[in-house]
Amino acid sequence: MSEGTTPISARVDDDLLVWIDEQIEMKRFSTRTHALNYALYVLKHAENAGKTS
Repeated sequence: MSEGTTPISARVDDDLLVWIDEQIEMKRFSTRTHALNYALYVLKHAENAGKTS
């Protein structure tokens, strides 16, 4: 496990999980963790950008 990361458990809608797995097959993400981290990163930055505008 990487330093600075914490394991969590989360429930994900089936349709989203299917989409994530398709993206992994297409090599967009390497793992489900990678997809979740990317999504949260994008959301965080989008919300922060809205606060500074």
